[in-house]
Amino acid sequence: MGKLRTLAELSVVHSDRLNSAITPVPRSRTWTLRNVLESSLGVWKLCNTPKPMKTLRLPKLNKLIEVMEIRRVKVFFHWSVLLIGAVILLGALEEPLLAFSVLAAYYGVILIHECGHMVAAQRKGCAVLSIELYPIWGITRFSQPYSRFDHCVIAWGGVVAQAIVGVPLVAWVEIFGYTRFQVVNAILAILGFLSLSMAVFNLLPIRPLDGAIAWGLLPALFKRSSTRPAKREPGWRSWR
Repeated sequence: MGKLRTLAELSVVHSDRLNSAITPVPRSRTWTLRNVLESSLGVWKLCNTPKPMKTLRLPKLNKLIEVMEIRRVKVFFHWSVLLIGAVILLGALEEPLLAFSVLAAYYGVILIHECGHMVAAQRKGCAVLSIELYPIWGITRFSQPYSRFDHCVIAWGGVVAQAIVGVPLVAWVEIFGYTRFQVVNAILAILGFLSLSMAVFNLLPIRPLDGAIAWGLLPALFKRSSTRPAKREPGWRSWR
């Protein structure tokens, strides 16, 4: 009976433990020398594992900034154009209006030239993607022309546009002379004399100048085919 009581008591105690809300604590682990060595080795590996070096990534500057849209063609300025313009304006605090007028007229010459390429390309059925202006040149991106003749016509578009604007201004100055206003005189000189000088230089038969392709107009005219291909060649051309 004593054993039975003891077993009954033990069963009661065991059932109380199972019904208890307290989570039993697991037995403590017996640490041996092997466990200590393995644990120490794992910690040493974790501390001495070389971590991958993080490279410093500088923020990318947007190379082109959209400034306007002409005939559904976006016009972009390179960031250096704005930087150079800001430096020049800061250095001309005494006459900021004159400095701004000179900069505007100078980049106006480049824009007029590229617009000439744009209009000629559109007249020849080419899709014009964009116009990009840089400190000393511009780029007009358009689809592949139908023929060599069309390509030469597009090459002439830039200098023809400069001549349309520059020749009347030069004639005005030669007939009536300059005005009393310095800003107006600077604009007349840049859009007139400087623009025509740049157009003549651009017609030199040297790549990447326009003259390298423009002077092939007459040979291309004689070799021009009477029929055009059904599909144009893929790709885009850029014009400086």
